[in-house]
Amino acid sequence: MDHMPNKPIILLSHCLLNQTTRAEETITALATEKLLQLFSSYPIHLEQLSCPEFLFMGKRKKRTKDEWEKIPGFKKFCGELADQIKEGVKRFDGKEAFPLVTIARSPCCSSGEVHIGKRIFAGKGLLVEELEKRMKLELVEFDFRRVAESIERLKFFLEKKWVVFKEKL
Repeated sequence: MDHMPNKPIILLSHCLLNQTTRAEETITALATEKLLQLFSSYPIHLEQLSCPEFLFMGKRKKRTKDEWEKIPGFKKFCGELADQIKEGVKRFDGKEAFPLVTIARSPCCSSGEVHIGKRIFAGKGLLVEELEKRMKLELVEFDFRRVAESIERLKFFLEKKWVVFKEKL
């Protein structure tokens, strides 16, 4: 992770920029392009996190959070990945918390709700849980089912973050 000086960093769940790593390659047309267009309006540094599911298994079918938890070694793998992420961002001096854009309903990268069995419950994904054990995060969620709403939520979040950042200069 090479951070550009004087630019705030935003951590991104992997499939926001690389949808081909999503389970069963579920692609949401133009979502990534709209995200990049929004992010390009701000002097920020984007740091794309690795996808724990893809790193662990490669191409795969959709699974729920509880199904991932039952796979031997996967939860430990998420913890080790969270350690690597923490070490990477630790180099950024003066940071108390890192903004992380998460994925709605993701078994690893959600910050709001997850699939457990055939139902959706309030909760966080496995990687987000492991990251929160290691570092303070400011979470904002992106929903591939509601792209326009998600873009507006991110814009509001970035405006708020940008005002805070400019006050520190």
